[in-house]
Amino acid sequence: MKKRPASILLIVCLLLSLLPASVFAATEYDLYINEFRFTSTNLTYTGEVGSAVYSPQTKTLSLNNLTISTSRTNALIYSNIPGLTIDVNGTTTINLLDSSPIGGSDVGTDQTNHAFMLNAATTIKGQRGNKSIDKIVINSKSIGVTNPEPDGTTRVGISSASQLTLQDITLSMTDNSATNKVGYASLLRAGGYTTISGCTLDAQKCAHGVFMLEKAAANIAGTEFSMNLSGTLTSGMNFSPGTTNLVSNCSGTINATYPLYSQGSVTVSNAAGGKLTLNGTGAAAVAAENKGAAGGKLLFQDANVVLTSSDSYGIHLQPNASAELKRSTVDVTAPNICVYVDENAKLSLTDGSDQTCRLYLKGTNTAEGGSIGIYAKGSVSFDAGLLSISNVYTAIQNMRTGTVDFSGGNHTLNAAACGYLNNGTGKLKIGGNVNVTVNALIGIQLTKDTGGMLQMSDGTLNLNCGETGLRLQNGAGKTTLSGGRLNITGTGSTPAADGIMAYSAIEFSGTEVFFQHCKRDLISLNGANKLTAGKLSLSGSNMGAQLSGGFEMSGGELASDCANLGVVVTQGTAALKNGKLTLNAGYPLYLQSGGVLDFAGAEVKATATENCALYVDPNTADGASSYRITGGTVVLQSTQAAANAVYTSLPANYGVWVGADEASAAPVSTVTQPVLARNKYARFAEKQSYTLTLVNVKEGSSATVVGGDAITYTAADAPEGQHFSHWELTVGTSTTSVGTNATYTGTMPHSDATLTAVYESCRGGTATCKERATCEVCGKPYGSLAPHSYTAEVADAKYLKTEADCDHAAVYYKSCTGCGESSKGTEFEATFTHGEPLGHDWGAWTSNGDDTHSRVCARDAAHTETKNCHGGTADCTHKPVCEDCGAEYGTGTNHDFTAEIVGEKYLRSEADCDYAAVYYKSCTRCGESSEGAEQEATFKSGAPLGHTPVTDPETELLTQGEHCSVCGAVLTAQQPKLASFWTDEGNYDAALYASEPGDWVIYDAADLAALAKKVESGSTFKGCTVTLAADIDLSGHLWIPIGYFSRTASGSTPLLFEGTFDGGLHKITGMFACPQGYSRSIAEVGLFGYVNEGTVRDLMLFGTVSYSSAIGGSNAVGGLVGFLNEGTLQNCGFVGSVYLYSGNAFSHDAGGLTGYAWSSRIENCYAIASVEASVPRSTISVGGVGGATTGWSGPLTVRNCYLAVKLRATAVENTRACIGGLAPENYLSGEGHTVENNFVQHGFAVKGYVKGAALNGTLLRKSAMQSDTLLTALNDYISRNPGSGMRAWTLDPAQNGGYPGFGVSVWFLSNQTGVENSFSALPFGGKAEAYAPKATGYDFVGWYTDEALTEAFDFTQPVTENIVLYAKWTLHVCTPGACMVGENGLHYTLCTVCGERLDCEYTEAVIDPTCTSAGYTVHTCTNCGNSYIDAIVEGGHKWSTTVIPPTHTEPGYTLYECSVCKESYKTDYTAPAGHTFDEGTVTKPATCTEDGEMTYACSCGTTHTAPIPKTDHELADTVTAPTCTELGFTTHACKHCDYSYTDTPVGALGHTWDNGKVAAAPTLTETGTLLQTCTVCKATKESVIPMLSDCDGGEGCPSSAYKDAPAVGNWAHVGIDFVLKSGLFYGTSDTTFSPDGAMTRAMLVTVLYRLEGQPKVTAKNPFSDVADGRWYTDAVVWAAENKIVNGVGEGKFDPDGEITREQMAAILYRYSEFKGVTPTEGEFAAEYPDAGKVSKYALAAMRWANAEKLINGTQRGSTVYLDPQGSATRAQVAAILMRFVQNIL
Repeated sequence: MKKRPASILLIVCLLLSLLPASVFAATEYDLYINEFRFTSTNLTYTGEVGSAVYSPQTKTLSLNNLTISTSRTNALIYSNIPGLTIDVNGTTTINLLDSSPIGGSDVGTDQTNHAFMLNAATTIKGQRGNKSIDKIVINSKSIGVTNPEPDGTTRVGISSASQLTLQDITLSMTDNSATNKVGYASLLRAGGYTTISGCTLDAQKCAHGVFMLEKAAANIAGTEFSMNLSGTLTSGMNFSPGTTNLVSNCSGTINATYPLYSQGSVTVSNAAGGKLTLNGTGAAAVAAENKGAAGGKLLFQDANVVLTSSDSYGIHLQPNASAELKRSTVDVTAPNICVYVDENAKLSLTDGSDQTCRLYLKGTNTAEGGSIGIYAKGSVSFDAGLLSISNVYTAIQNMRTGTVDFSGGNHTLNAAACGYLNNGTGKLKIGGNVNVTVNALIGIQLTKDTGGMLQMSDGTLNLNCGETGLRLQNGAGKTTLSGGRLNITGTGSTPAADGIMAYSAIEFSGTEVFFQHCKRDLISLNGANKLTAGKLSLSGSNMGAQLSGGFEMSGGELASDCANLGVVVTQGTAALKNGKLTLNAGYPLYLQSGGVLDFAGAEVKATATENCALYVDPNTADGASSYRITGGTVVLQSTQAAANAVYTSLPANYGVWVGADEASAAPVSTVTQPVLARNKYARFAEKQSYTLTLVNVKEGSSATVVGGDAITYTAADAPEGQHFSHWELTVGTSTTSVGTNATYTGTMPHSDATLTAVYESCRGGTATCKERATCEVCGKPYGSLAPHSYTAEVADAKYLKTEADCDHAAVYYKSCTGCGESSKGTEFEATFTHGEPLGHDWGAWTSNGDDTHSRVCARDAAHTETKNCHGGTADCTHKPVCEDCGAEYGTGTNHDFTAEIVGEKYLRSEADCDYAAVYYKSCTRCGESSEGAEQEATFKSGAPLGHTPVTDPETELLTQGEHCSVCGAVLTAQQPKLASFWTDEGNYDAALYASEPGDWVIYDAADLAALAKKVESGSTFKGCTVTLAADIDLSGHLWIPIGYFSRTASGSTPLLFEGTFDGGLHKITGMFACPQGYSRSIAEVGLFGYVNEGTVRDLMLFGTVSYSSAIGGSNAVGGLVGFLNEGTLQNCGFVGSVYLYSGNAFSHDAGGLTGYAWSSRIENCYAIASVEASVPRSTISVGGVGGATTGWSGPLTVRNCYLAVKLRATAVENTRACIGGLAPENYLSGEGHTVENNFVQHGFAVKGYVKGAALNGTLLRKSAMQSDTLLTALNDYISRNPGSGMRAWTLDPAQNGGYPGFGVSVWFLSNQTGVENSFSALPFGGKAEAYAPKATGYDFVGWYTDEALTEAFDFTQPVTENIVLYAKWTLHVCTPGACMVGENGLHYTLCTVCGERLDCEYTEAVIDPTCTSAGYTVHTCTNCGNSYIDAIVEGGHKWSTTVIPPTHTEPGYTLYECSVCKESYKTDYTAPAGHTFDEGTVTKPATCTEDGEMTYACSCGTTHTAPIPKTDHELADTVTAPTCTELGFTTHACKHCDYSYTDTPVGALGHTWDNGKVAAAPTLTETGTLLQTCTVCKATKESVIPMLSDCDGGEGCPSSAYKDAPAVGNWAHVGIDFVLKSGLFYGTSDTTFSPDGAMTRAMLVTVLYRLEGQPKVTAKNPFSDVADGRWYTDAVVWAAENKIVNGVGEGKFDPDGEITREQMAAILYRYSEFKGVTPTEGEFAAEYPDAGKVSKYALAAMRWANAEKLINGTQRGSTVYLDPQGSATRAQVAAILMRFVQNIL
């Protein structure tokens, strides 16, 4: 924000004092508990028990064992805070109490109470992740409501309007409403996406469990349900339309009207185990309703669900809904319908075996009208798995147009009555690998006149039945059996069932059908039935097959093995055109009642086991039966001695062979009419051969075939572009299409013929550029490919030709629009560009070193740009600097190195005893020294200082000598007295020396001497580590180096040290190595003489090496090691002096650390020493590290060392003396050498022929060598090499002459980008200091010793070894602290964790100015709530002027009004104007009874009135018609008032009586009573019905008026007289009674209705086929209302249907019960052969009616049949009703 001017501060302060206190109020949060609002100053709510605490920073409300109660009609806990988290800690108890009713009513108010109302996204979770500990318990006590909310809830546990998450809690709600009231409680009502995981949902006595509002979806996982819901309409889970929901891995039980009700899509899965039980207490356990947007979808996937219903359905799929099972087990139990599939709904099993996908349907009632497994108006598909239906009356009832498709799986249907009942036009399909077993009275029934169809193409269908296996009633659709196997088995101890009863068409076209234990196997009663393929295997105990009305066999096989009749042909022709018949039966072929058998080409073999193979019934009452042979071969034979009886007329070309058996059969030479073959064997065969011409046939072009023989040919392959269409057989000029199978099977005609395979052109399909068109008929490709269309421009990687680069856009090949093929490489190759060039991504300018610079494109390194350097200014010290690349270029001005200035900055070497001081010349222009320049020049100044001799006194070990007190040069070398060596007997540890070389530990000088002596004996200690465990003083004896080359006259012997010497940072002092006193010839001298591939580390050495010898050969003398060959020197220091003098002519090397280092590693070492060498001739090299360092056999490394050395090399003229800070002689070969970060003290001297004076290191003055600057430089190098093993440097003025020494290294690795690593140098045994690094966005946790960050470092422990520490971090979240005032007057705060400054946010509230006060803007800090104001706007009235003119009664004036506050005042009044009235308006019209009113008005609104006289009456006439007993008349009444009078009377009409009803029927001994009703006024009268008497047929006979009435003496005459006299029946016309006419269902019910006196009907018509206003409508509705009739199903009554005898018995039985007459239990009066055919529902009624002699048997021939399904005539019903009225009622 901008700073506010100081000038308004005073005004602001004044205004602040005027502001209301609310401006400075605490921040209020949109969060309430029991009307307590959380604010920034009050964040804790205290309940009856426990508390609730709100954290604004984390938006978390913690419920801590809280108990609260309310009786208000609003939310107890309310939130509108997005992202709120409610932590449940322990048990939260919420009590929703009764509200007070309004007006004292005990009904109460319509109320909605919510335990939680959450209007923004919220998460409710258990604080400890344990639902058994963290709970929400809601107790609701509702007094009941009159108008519940639309979703049926008034008490809600949790109500959410946005996203909701429930996690790891138990949510429990109990509605303790009064028992006579409805609480309408709901556990959860959600209006946003809801996630429930790991919870328990417990709802008791509520209306709803989880109720999802419109468009809100739910994901419920791992949750346990315990719901017992109560009310008229309850639901456990209710999902809304247009949503996709998931219920996964849940368990428990839900008891509700609808435990699961979905209008959306829901998937139920229990893949992780558990079982979910849903109990429907008033409707369906699961219901799906589709309200659009693909709703009403149920998917059971990997689920285990138990569904039960106590009253209705298990699963109810409403119109257009669906349910699918995939790898699930669903167990359904229901009393009514297990699964109801409504119109256009779908039920399917789609995935899984019969072990993994199972649907169990169990009913509870097997009685008539009992349970149904599946009630299908939609489609049902079983593609897989197992369907098991049991304990039902009907397993599957297919209504409307639905399809039941068994295309896979194994299924079992067990029903009491019917396995599959088709009452609609739908289909039953059996196909795929399916096994369906149906156990029922009737296996499958296709109901009359419905058009329902059965199609079987594969699989196995087993029908186990007690009455009929497959019943196809009249009007059913065609049944096609084209594949698979059908097994029909009758049940019971003796065969009684019919296998197939086919009143409608059936075609056997491939299915193998087997009948077992049936009485009759196949009853074919439809002339359209066919056998074209497959097999029929008959075994009926009474009959194999009855072919009635016609039958055609054109293929396949029919075989029988029957005890009695094989194939019976009646009333039509059975044509055996092709195929094979093998019949074994008592009578294999039996023709009767006009049956005709046509042997027309089939192969027939019939064997009789009783008498005749072919029997023709001579009875011609129903038409003559016959047979004919027109083709094929027919063999008829018998196993009995009696001869066949065969009568036939044959064509001339047929022969007849007869005999006792087939072998002895002889031809009959003369064919007579008829032929009588009295033998056991007869064969009829055609004997004429004909020519068959073959066209397009594989077998050839022609054949000679006997007429009637079977022929089989295969069509030749069709030409390209054609396919086989059909066969045509041409005989003479007639051509007939004979089949569409590519293999033709038929019979040779009895004449020459031509058989042609007809081809047709392929058609359909669409050719593409990749594939030819596929024929829609044969499925083969044909025609040509379509050309490619390379016009598609698809920018896909597969079409890329060249990628986009800096200068060009990407280029792609065009592709084919049809197949996507690239045009690349085709003759139509085409490309297109896509996108834009990338452009160059130039890097920085880089100098080329030739006064030019270049830059390279980051995208393509081949793209470069080079330009000349430019800019900058040159001088004599610097070239110009290019302003682009920053490199120097060109030439600067030349220095003039001629100035000779004596000054410290130009000093090359100080004056010493032997030399004058030497200075570099400098530039006369800029003063720059010529040191290192191409024109380097020096000059001397002053004279040498000369030596100052000092005597070195004689000691115990050395003779007297002399040295210079100034430079320390040895003027006269002291010589050892050769008194004692450390390796002499008694000085070394003999026991240690005698032990085997190994990991020795050195404790004192004797141990170290033993090591030297052991190496001298030839032990190298290779692979061993020798550890120094204490400081050692070597004073008092001469030291012989550890390892050296032993030189003798005969040669050299290597006595080398090759192990590791670990000094442990201990000191060795007092070492004095003086070879001139040795008794050995040693050329390598130091603490170690020769170290070969070994290591010396962590050692500090104090001593002197003095070598003076004339021995031939080279010498290497160093403080620590004489010759270091491919070895390592690390963390070592030497303090002392090294002196070398040799008189031989070989090279000599001396150094502070080593004499000679060959391909070795020297790091982190120091030397504080004086190194001098003097030779009379030959070469001498002196250096701080060594006289020579080489890298010939491997890399040489010298790094992080410092050398505070004074070097002196003296040689005679013409000899070579070399001196260097590190080493003057450097011989490096190959790569990998490292010489870096080394430091050398200024100053050294050389005499003689000087080859060079290389420095090889950073030159520092002595003061710098003893300062923190050097320490920092050394340790900085170590810090950049963590874990390198280098020891840290420390500076202790008391040690090493004030020079640095060793400590331990501690590396701190930050593990964080942007945070530098750090390093700490500690003295040995020191303690590291902890520090906390900082990183933006992270909090530092601590330091750890391992990279896995598991072992924390203890900073209280001493550090004795190098260590590496690793930082551990966590993500940082700033926590604001208290507000502070910034420099701009605005608030800011600091993070309490990281201290970061956080600018506070301000809210703005604009206060408008008023007429009496100024306006301003209030800015409020969101962190602390403090405020300030600005933008002050002055207030004051804003007057507007309005002139108000005078009215008729009021004066005028001028009005002044403030436009802001509406304050006003008036001035300038004028006088009123007076009234002017108009002509008047009728305000009250005059009427015939009172005056009206006229009102006169002034323009000002003032009125006055005057009366209007009343009018005359306006009369209207109403004619009242006469009734049966009252006069008629005309009424004249006024239209406007009550005035009226009557006139014109008309006489009464009298009654019109109906035919009446019999109140008491007459008998032969008593009169009856006839009750008649007036058809006009409904008045009644009674009259006497004369007694019945022997009727003479005269005019007194009631039936005499009807010419078709039975004569006197006929059994029907008396019954007809009775019903006519009783008014129960009327004639069908004035002259006809139609005694033999069928009695319909409507007629019988109307008769009973009349018998009952035609009571008034008020019930609703339950039948869709009973129209209102028909003559029978009231009778049918009355009978249905009183349970006398039930209808025929699907809401229909079938009023015109002919009533059967058993239906009539059932209706009379129920009418008796209605009349209070309990029918007696009875048995059939006789053993009727068809008593077993009585339907189960009618069995008791038929027994009663037969026992009471109401229904007697009917005789056919000599047998009396009960004929239960037979129709009843009007005469029969009249007789039955007479007996019923007289004997029963």
